[in-house]
Amino acid sequence: MAAREEKNMDTIVHFTHRHPLSISTIQCRARHNDRCGMCSEILDPIARVYACQGCSFFLHEHCAELQLDISHPFHPHRLHHHIDPIAIGRGCDACSSRGSYPFKSWYRCEEADCSFSLHLKCALLKPSHDHHRVEVLQNSHGHSLLVCDRPNVLHYSCTRCDTEFGDDDKIYVCLECKCMLDEPCAAHGQEIKHPFHSQHTLSLVLYYVRPPRCCSLCGGGGRNGYFFTCSSCDFCLDVDCANLGETTTICKADQGHIQIQPVTHPHPLIQVEVMISMKNFRSCCFACGLRFEDLVYACLSCGILLHKSCADLPNEITSHLHPNHLLKLVKNSFWYHKRFSCQVCLQSTGHFFYSCGECDFGLDVKCTRSAFPLIMSKYHEHALAYIDIETHNFECVLCIGICRQFYFRCLRLDCNFSIHDHCYPSLPLSIKDDCHIHPLTFADYPIKGVPDDPEKEAELYCYACEEGRAFDRITYFCSSCHFVAHVHCVITAIISYLHKEPSHLAITSIGEQLGSTGDSADEDAVLHQLDEELMRLEKDVQALMAKIGELRQRRYEHISKRTTSRRNYLLEKRDQL
Repeated sequence: MAAREEKNMDTIVHFTHRHPLSISTIQCRARHNDRCGMCSEILDPIARVYACQGCSFFLHEHCAELQLDISHPFHPHRLHHHIDPIAIGRGCDACSSRGSYPFKSWYRCEEADCSFSLHLKCALLKPSHDHHRVEVLQNSHGHSLLVCDRPNVLHYSCTRCDTEFGDDDKIYVCLECKCMLDEPCAAHGQEIKHPFHSQHTLSLVLYYVRPPRCCSLCGGGGRNGYFFTCSSCDFCLDVDCANLGETTTICKADQGHIQIQPVTHPHPLIQVEVMISMKNFRSCCFACGLRFEDLVYACLSCGILLHKSCADLPNEITSHLHPNHLLKLVKNSFWYHKRFSCQVCLQSTGHFFYSCGECDFGLDVKCTRSAFPLIMSKYHEHALAYIDIETHNFECVLCIGICRQFYFRCLRLDCNFSIHDHCYPSLPLSIKDDCHIHPLTFADYPIKGVPDDPEKEAELYCYACEEGRAFDRITYFCSSCHFVAHVHCVITAIISYLHKEPSHLAITSIGEQLGSTGDSADEDAVLHQLDEELMRLEKDVQALMAKIGELRQRRYEHISKRTTSRRNYLLEKRDQL
């Protein structure tokens, strides 16, 4: 393990390691996945820890506070530390974890006839001073709840819904249920009455206690195996769908729900309310496989959740990506085992897709909603689609790097031509895009985050999308006001230019000449001349692309060397502070 050490500020002797440990700031190499010697959490790239200089042994500061024997507010007896990488039977009494890696450190009660155990992360939980919601949640949950603050650096997830706790979230521990809960799950008791199955009470069970189930509403397998099930029938809800409730506005008197009758779906859909934040609602639309952002519609007859737009999908569509044939809607059930792969993203998302009956071309629902503009390129014989979504990995023909998003690709089934947008050889030298008032200039050299300020070189971001950018990546910038943009953020202007590129116009005019009437002998001569010219140009293009690739590689190596030197210089300066 390579690490950079600061001057020792404190030294301790800890029972977990035979050597003294000095508190240090370390620079971890992420590929080594260095972990804390007690809690086994992967260390942050820059973290203050107690470290053994010779053994590459590390402890978080708060983990180092734990001793061999501790008193804990969760239990009246003293707890003794154990190292046990194997499951310990009944599991942690705070979160039900059974000791699978990385939970190898435990605290256990040594008293006779007492088997209380906490894995180390739960032993680090401390009661919070904020109790304003506890009484309300205890009344809903039915058991006593201990409210705790989340320790910094460590990661915790709700036992039931598997949602990770945020920095300011409270952790509610129920020692009777052996679980740690976020606020929405703490509000649910062991039994609930739900409007989608109002005739019976639903009880909370685990899948390893009962046979494995599928949610009656979304078809999912549940979060961590938790379901609310009906003992009188087969109805069950996973934790996410238990947080779906009836809408409270414009309700129909007979049903108590907002109902819509879509054109293409055979059953009425019910508009439902998500009673937790949408970021924590992780069920996806059955049709397109995407997350919900606002409204959720449920078909109780089919047991599926849909976007409203996905319920009204047309049965047939035309696509500029496959203009010669119609694409027909295919609806798969939960149990349909043949996996469909979209021709654009090469992924299988959702259960609805559009397929060509004449060939193997198909699109999933999400890809039918994206523009994917086409260009005719002088570097390839087929049309190239601009792919701006995340897809399967392809190899760029120029830099040999991975194309996954923001690249041009040929969508023919028998062709794998792909090229990054920033690698495309004919990018315009100047463009005018709606994202900025001034013309933007092509830059194939590094652009600083702030001009003439070497201390701000690390703060590199695109002014168009306000996300980070690579120091050595091609960009477009404004020399007047230092506006810098990714290539993909100005791609509309670039594609507009490529459509008007002289080479494309020349090809169009040649096609028009070949289409005109004339003497066949003259036409043969013209064709022969054009074929020879095309062969010569293709050889020139191949030579130029090879030369460009060589120059780009040399440039990349030079920039990488300079960036590494700069990073090492900054680290040395930091260590001297």
